[in-house]
Amino acid sequence: MPDWAINLVMCDEKINLVKGAMQTANFIVTVSPNYAMEISGNHLGTVNYDFGQGLTPFLNYESWKLRGILNGVDMNSIDPSRDNNLYVKYNSYNFQWGKGENKRRVQERLGLQQRADVPLIGIVTRIDSMQKGCQLVLEVLNSGLLDCFDAQFVLLGCAADGDNEGKQMEYGFWDIENRYRGRAVAYIGFLPELAQKIYAASDIYLMPSKYEPCGLSQIIAMKYGAIPVVRETGGLSDTVQDSMCGSGNGFRFRYYNGHDLRFAIERALWGYSDRSGWNALTKRAMECDFSWDSGPVYEYIHLYEKLMAG
Repeated sequence: MPDWAINLVMCDEKINLVKGAMQTANFIVTVSPNYAMEISGNHLGTVNYDFGQGLTPFLNYESWKLRGILNGVDMNSIDPSRDNNLYVKYNSYNFQWGKGENKRRVQERLGLQQRADVPLIGIVTRIDSMQKGCQLVLEVLNSGLLDCFDAQFVLLGCAADGDNEGKQMEYGFWDIENRYRGRAVAYIGFLPELAQKIYAASDIYLMPSKYEPCGLSQIIAMKYGAIPVVRETGGLSDTVQDSMCGSGNGFRFRYYNGHDLRFAIERALWGYSDRSGWNALTKRAMECDFSWDSGPVYEYIHLYEKLMAG
């Protein structure tokens, strides 16, 4: 490397090729507007350098080239009216019947009590100790959530090889299953077809991530009529609006702790008890448009045109 280029890749007396790439790029694009703010140090209106992984000062200096464009999804590939993995297909007009039948069949398959009247809380996730908030979910379940509410819980996921803390959490979820037999199940592993069925069967979907550049699971959940409970971070903040005002599509909590997550889940469970209001919320969530054509494509085109114009 020539001497003149060394400063481009030096960061805290170490070589950082990401810094060099960003420094020589015309624009830096993240997969959501809020994540662009977070990595430049602005999280929930406060200065927080954790998201930038040591590059926050540089990103602040180069903020003029930083853009956040929300990820789009292929809405045809996450459409419950076309998904052959489901027990029955449905759409935003007949979801009460469709989700009800998928819930019954998932309950039967996984050994849960076959009850249509209880909310099913679902999560499909990588079980890790760093990002996905699985320890918060365990904390909430161990604090007696299922003792206080007539609800069911299903988890599909597994820890990565070598993640010892993640492996310990797998045992923690198995313990929840044993303590609440017939009301909770932990399927350790990953089956794509079962993941789709859980999205369709769930009434509430958990995504309490510590950080999330964009996130697709909450978008899939909404399309399948599972109302997301998310932390206010990254793309989760850009895609999920709290339903407290009567016009949102999910439930949000701010701080990364079990207390705040539990309160958000409780708000969702209370909301479920109002069937007409919940049905309206479900329909609203299912009809949200996160396709590429809804905006992201045009933002990229505008960016490329700006590059072409010099």
